[in-house]
Amino acid sequence: MLNYVDIETVRHCNARCTFCPQSQDPLPADTMSLELFEHICKELRKTNKLYKHFYVVLNHYGEPLLDKFFKERVKLLDKYKIDMQLHTNGTKLDADKVAFLYQYKHVVQKIEVNMTTVDEEEWCATYGLPPAQFKKTFSNLLNLLKTFASIHNQPKGGIVLNGKIREQLESMTSHPIKVDWYFMPHNNRSGNLEINNKNDSDIHDTDYKNNNYMYECLKNVLKSNFSVNYKGKVFLCCQDYYQKNVIGDLTTDSVEYVINTVEANHLRDQMYGKKPADNNLICRKCIHSVIGGLDFPLQHPQGWVRK
Repeated sequence: MLNYVDIETVRHCNARCTFCPQSQDPLPADTMSLELFEHICKELRKTNKLYKHFYVVLNHYGEPLLDKFFKERVKLLDKYKIDMQLHTNGTKLDADKVAFLYQYKHVVQKIEVNMTTVDEEEWCATYGLPPAQFKKTFSNLLNLLKTFASIHNQPKGGIVLNGKIREQLESMTSHPIKVDWYFMPHNNRSGNLEINNKNDSDIHDTDYKNNNYMYECLKNVLKSNFSVNYKGKVFLCCQDYYQKNVIGDLTTDSVEYVINTVEANHLRDQMYGKKPADNNLICRKCIHSVIGGLDFPLQHPQGWVRK
């Protein structure tokens, strides 16, 4: 059953975050048409493979609020009774968009603002944006929290913020903060981001190098989710920055067909241990993978452990 699908509504981003491949090799500006988006909604609704609380995530590595059709897409999701999660850097989350999201909070499964610091100098260095943009973004965040302050006004899955800013943020606000906090270790995005002092590790090329089999994907990719690019091509997952692992095309094929193509089955067999994994399979460098008895640190804050 599909739990969610990532949809790349826009490719481009206005930030150059040090923890994202956009900072090293930015993608060109492209936008999914409304016609294609509605077609994908229809295809998703046709299938009986959707989990009861199915949702879509409106991004890959682009900033979804740069999308000129953002409001129209939310209205289409409402029409087809599909929930959404919004992952944003917050720079374009202005009062107008917050008011709109509040109006459509019955469609919004979760709002996640990716802000790793509330220190202006550090934020500018991390996101590659000027101080004036920090002030606007921080103001946007405070307005979002104020608008959804009541537990009765929250999106279904709530608002999610990076745990790194919890202590600072709670000391700055006069009203209670009703959010969920998460921690995501920096990683090399399955080899698509150059290793540096923000995501240092060489385990991908040492401990995992001679393991032939993968045993699991912690995100259940190609079992409970897949990704769709702005042209309707279906590819592996959120870590596949260059979308090299294409398994189908929703402009011509059904959801059921796409998740059972030769390409999908070949990848799935490798990811879940049915056959040896190719040496160049991006999952070998992924933080969500379990390979050769080693578990990535996503589940173990102490570091690498043997299963």
